[in-house]
Amino acid sequence: MNIYKSWLKQHGIPFKEFPFGLHFQYQGGSFLVADNSGDSQFFQLLMPNIYEASDSERTRLLEMCNKINEDKKVVKAHLTDDNHVWLSTEILIDNTPDVDDFFGRLLQMLHQGRMEFMMKYHQY
Repeated sequence: MNIYKSWLKQHGIPFKEFPFGLHFQYQGGSFLVADNSGDSQFFQLLMPNIYEASDSERTRLLEMCNKINEDKKVVKAHLTDDNHVWLSTEILIDNTPDVDDFFGRLLQMLHQGRMEFMMKYHQY
């Protein structure tokens, strides 16, 4: 987690530490870096709660999440049990990653995924 904390500090992004990982705001979005201390080569970046749905929308939102998963590289969309849509990225990294090589791009990919989700929502 130290390399991610360092990256956030270098880019002037304040964050909070929790047992599950790091939480921060970036360009209007809320993000989590999951604490995957049990697997140092796994990196998971999440964009939680991009949309809250009613029970009646559940099927429609599952279809939209599936479409995002088909269309976007690396970005996964899923609907939680309490009807919140989350986006995530999950990648494997080497033992000595250069965080600058991927962190910013993954943040942008999640922002793009959120925008695409909202466009699809308004089209349905």
